[in-house]
Amino acid sequence: MAQKVRTALVVDDSRLARLALSKLLQKREVDVEMVGTGGEALDYLSNARPDVVFMDYMMPDMDGFEATRKIHGVLGDDPVPVVMYTSQDSDEDREKACELGIAGFLSKPSGEDSLDEILELLSEQVKERPQ
Repeated sequence: MAQKVRTALVVDDSRLARLALSKLLQKREVDVEMVGTGGEALDYLSNARPDVVFMDYMMPDMDGFEATRKIHGVLGDDPVPVVMYTSQDSDEDREKACELGIAGFLSKPSGEDSLDEILELLSEQVKERPQ
């Protein structure tokens, strides 16, 4: 049986983008944590395992692809699906994301239908985690 996405980490250097996505997720009863950099995401993930990470592509400390590579390296056998949340939506970016094992692509600004499709897709990948 598919497990509903209950928790998410939103990683974006834009406070407004973090808040916008967070609001959409909270409407769907998803608990959200927000950070502004890839480094902060790595720190957060050293102590917590959300059901999904929504990762911005363009950030000052490291781009979303580099942050995702590092996250996969740190989490090893306990992966968390990463969705690239970005206004950069080229075929090259999607190919790079596919090679990295990115779980999905959500364009900025995202509509509710697009988010619902991603959450439905992710429900098949969410691990049963203790509360």
